[in-house]
Amino acid sequence: MPINDTLRAALLSARETRERLCLTKGRSRDATDELVIQWRGRPVRSVARGVAAACRRAGLAGVTPHVFRHTAATWLAKAGVAIERIAQYLGHTNSAITERVYAKHQPDWLRDAARALAGEGAYPGKAAISGPALAGEPERQAA
Repeated sequence: MPINDTLRAALLSARETRERLCLTKGRSRDATDELVIQWRGRPVRSVARGVAAACRRAGLAGVTPHVFRHTAATWLAKAGVAIERIAQYLGHTNSAITERVYAKHQPDWLRDAARALAGEGAYPGKAAISGPALAGEPERQAA
């Protein structure tokens, strides 16, 4: 899973802290020391249950680990990251579903269509669409 520099630094700091604690408590490291997700020194076996418990305590409803994934993908789309890159980040083998769900969040989504309607040349050689024809009204003859 690709991570950013901030998360990498936080994970490295957590590892260093854990190693220091092991040394000060005089115990050797074991397999659980390599787990990233722990609570009170014990491995978390179900992220979904942990998120549900935290949300109950916080008074939040409808929050699941998938909500975090969806939010991350939405933020990537709003930042203008290409759909294909978002699909790869999410682990999608086909970017079609990614495009269907997240393309609408991209800042340039449908901008070319809006430019074509305004006659701004999104499609070279094509004339702008007139307002009355667009609204479904019959075109008027010039008098």
